[in-house]
Amino acid sequence: MNFRRDSVPRVSIGMPVYNRPQELRRALTAIVEQTYPHLEIIVSDNASPGDDVEKVVHEFMSRDGRIQYYRQAENYGAEHNFQFVLDKATGDYFMWASDDDWREPGFVEELSALLTAHPESPMAFCNFIAVLETGKPVRYYPDFYSKMKQFTRNPALVRRLLFFLQSGRGGKANLFYGLFRRQLESFE
Repeated sequence: MNFRRDSVPRVSIGMPVYNRPQELRRALTAIVEQTYPHLEIIVSDNASPGDDVEKVVHEFMSRDGRIQYYRQAENYGAEHNFQFVLDKATGDYFMWASDDDWREPGFVEELSALLTAHPESPMAFCNFIAVLETGKPVRYYPDFYSKMKQFTRNPALVRRLLFFLQSGRGGKANLFYGLFRRQLESFE
């Protein structure tokens, strides 16, 4: 497929990981099977003991040239690892993906289409289901937007306060795993 770089946004997916090779295998499978082909996949291993994580990533790298792998010399903590993958990103859009997260194959394609259609929006997200490793659903978030729209309609200070006061059971932490514009004009 031919595409013009200036007409198709590239999506960077940052995966900060640590010592969960089996979960990582499932998460990487979900990422490389996305229907949106213009991906940059950045995996940062936060100094996992042994080489199991590295082996899994190299297995995927042998089949998919979009994957970059970095192994940290020591464990710098989760915050540093999350920032590391963001700093390495070069795409127009960015998302984090944990080693225990899975997404439907059209996740990136649908959210990137929304961001492209709405240039005024800094991020896109969708409804989601929290599931156990076995695939058993444990919590549904079927109308996520209606719960979150209050954070888009008020002044910035009010939005921040409302978000802070909202219960975590409402799924607010999962906004973190939406798709963001990498370059934002302002957070206001």
